[in-house]
Amino acid sequence: MKTQARVLFVLLVIVSGAFVVVYLLGQRHTGEISAKDTLPLRQQSVSVSSSATLVTMPPKSSAAMASLPQTVAAKTPSSKSAHGMPRLSAAEARDLFINSLAGKFPKDHNKISGVIAAIVLGINTAEIPELLNDLVDLPDSADKQKLVKQLVGVFAQDDPASALALIYNMPDGLAQYDQTFQFALAKLTKTDLNQALNYLAQLPSDDGTDNARLSYARVFEAMGTKSNAGAIALAEGVPAGPVHDTAMKGLFTGWSMADPKAALDWAASLPATETSVFNADALFAAAVNSHQPAVVAQYVNQLQDAAARDSAIASIALNWGTAGTNKDPVAALNWLNQVTTGENYANAVTNIFTYLAKDDPAAAITALNKVTDPATLQSSITIVAATWGGKNPQAALDWLQTLPQSETRDIAIQQLTRGAGYSP
Repeated sequence: MKTQARVLFVLLVIVSGAFVVVYLLGQRHTGEISAKDTLPLRQQSVSVSSSATLVTMPPKSSAAMASLPQTVAAKTPSSKSAHGMPRLSAAEARDLFINSLAGKFPKDHNKISGVIAAIVLGINTAEIPELLNDLVDLPDSADKQKLVKQLVGVFAQDDPASALALIYNMPDGLAQYDQTFQFALAKLTKTDLNQALNYLAQLPSDDGTDNARLSYARVFEAMGTKSNAGAIALAEGVPAGPVHDTAMKGLFTGWSMADPKAALDWAASLPATETSVFNADALFAAAVNSHQPAVVAQYVNQLQDAAARDSAIASIALNWGTAGTNKDPVAALNWLNQVTTGENYANAVTNIFTYLAKDDPAAAITALNKVTDPATLQSSITIVAATWGGKNPQAALDWLQTLPQSETRDIAIQQLTRGAGYSP
């Protein structure tokens, strides 16, 4: 499993590292609960003591890279790694990299990217800190940064606590290796929450980056367990500001995966100042994460802002009626009939049929019977006929012929017969 994780890590970084960096720097979500911002984890069973606190770590050493952690248990020596790459010591990896920078490539690699992959896949995890110490004095370059980042990432998979200490003591480590720091921090939360909180407390919240905000999101999302009084107290105790909002939303995200009702009861009970937690985006995230839109739908009327309420209704209904194997368009439309009217109703209904008709025209036809507004029904019939007719015009025509005569039906039949090459 570790071997597969390491191979996957290297391939992902080589192929898409630049995209990930641009993506994170372009984040403008300011902590909204969503997959793109908090990078949701699966629910973890983490127990938090109600007496847990964010404590202070010793200040960084002035000799930042002088003594990196050496806590990873050494693996059994072998001439090859588990995935078939030549096993490299720290000294061998260092020499291989230095020679490659000078253009002296080994016979099986003619590009620096291949050398970096060979080092990352071949180095014994226990020797990564030694190799990093060897690399620190080399001139800075894009290739050096790429190698160091991948090594730190691999180290974090096997020993997140030591990886966090390593990053914390590296020059500009928190800024340079923020993604790996967040990954290691979330992983450490599963095994040693108090130690993870120690590192979390040291993150500057005003350094001009999203590192603290995203790190808080990951940790508190991992802590988001049912009725976890300790996690709630810790999140609510974070000083007011963007990081506090992110901690609260991270907790809500993780909690809503396992128990959306309990999470929503908590969010709805928060003071009015916590508007960033209980909002339209949070309700939609809860519906998606929990796969229980019927439960989440019960809370939309508690949204005080009318525009937020309309937004939540539309997004929850679309998810409920079209997403996944558990979609239930009939139930979603019955709910819409009760909670909204007018233009908001029409838009929400036609959105459902726009998506549903593409994947499941039979379900769309059945659901049409639940549309109560005549004008919206005609619009929905047109959408289903056009969408289904684009894939199977004869089946769509056969269905239209069974409907009561109307201008909408006749126009749809005319358009389909012309588009399919039939005589009008």
